[in-house]
Amino acid sequence: MLLRRLSQHIKNQNWFAVSLDFFIVVVGIFIGLQVTDWNNKIQRKERLNLAIQRTIQEASANIEIINAYQKDISNTIKTAEPLIKSLIECTFEDDSQIVFDTTLRNMTYDFLPSTSLIHFNRLIGKDYQDLIPENFINDLTFFSSYFDSSLLTAKENHTIYWNDHINDNPALSLKNNTTNKENNYITLKFSVSTDITTLCHNDAFIKHFWKNLMFMEANKFSQELQVNSLSKLIETLKQLTKSLS
Repeated sequence: MLLRRLSQHIKNQNWFAVSLDFFIVVVGIFIGLQVTDWNNKIQRKERLNLAIQRTIQEASANIEIINAYQKDISNTIKTAEPLIKSLIECTFEDDSQIVFDTTLRNMTYDFLPSTSLIHFNRLIGKDYQDLIPENFINDLTFFSSYFDSSLLTAKENHTIYWNDHINDNPALSLKNNTTNKENNYITLKFSVSTDITTLCHNDAFIKHFWKNLMFMEANKFSQELQVNSLSKLIETLKQLTKSLS
């Protein structure tokens, strides 16, 4: 209809009407583009909010995983420290051998938690850079570098720990395992151990034992830094959500 009217005005050389029709067409196109752009921004903002929520859930899950590892490390260190004192002083309790064997077994567990930052890396990607305020971009970038640094330190400690593990100490030997049927544990046929009383005043073994515990403690500290940084990330993301609403 508009095009037909525009053609008629051109044919009649009614230039004012032609200009008016042209203006109407341009304004209509401009409004249409603005509405489309506005809808796109709303949709992208909704996707950003969803990405933020997924990142918060991811960070919370990582905290739970790390806390579980920290609990295992703390329990192992708690049982191991009295053993070192017993080895130095050559004073043992009735259950010292059982505690010693259990501690050695627990020290073979993997103390490096497997964390995931898939959703976080997507959040700080190019897709949402123009929607996130600069101050939040800086905070998220700082978190990324800080978390990567603490994770790298934990991996280095983990590698050193396993490259010089207490179970490789020549003072230890293999022994038959006793299957615990009551608790339905699945155990290996053999484990590393020795009579704890034979390790009295064995400075080389005691220092080796203590060194492993120190690396476990160092890993625990690195994990505490990771938990703190993840907690701060969650708080930052919550503030970001409020700023976008």
